[in-house]
Amino acid sequence: MKAVTLLKKALTLLSKKERWKKGSMADDAKGNPVPANARSARCFCAVGAVTRYAGDLRDSLAFMEFDAALAALDDALPNKRWGDIVTYNDSKRTTHEQILSVFRRAIKKLEAA
Repeated sequence: MKAVTLLKKALTLLSKKERWKKGSMADDAKGNPVPANARSARCFCAVGAVTRYAGDLRDSLAFMEFDAALAALDDALPNKRWGDIVTYNDSKRTTHEQILSVFRRAIKKLEAA
């Protein structure tokens, strides 16, 4: 799956605030951490949402697109001092709407390329 498609699917997943989280890739309905691709996963961090749709990351093409999607998110951060999407997602100051904005910027950039 292309990086831009991964980001669009992840954005749709995270569009509801209750589906977004901080601190772990994904949680189940009881708040327990689970793998992002687990059927029981109900809420996701930014990277967990992308991972949810990335497929088998042992496949070189899938990993390449996953990596490109994460790089696009890193490039779309509002300030480079954050370093990466993981740090930005998990910051106490980052809001749900700010995360959605990062995804939208990353998608726009990839679509323009």
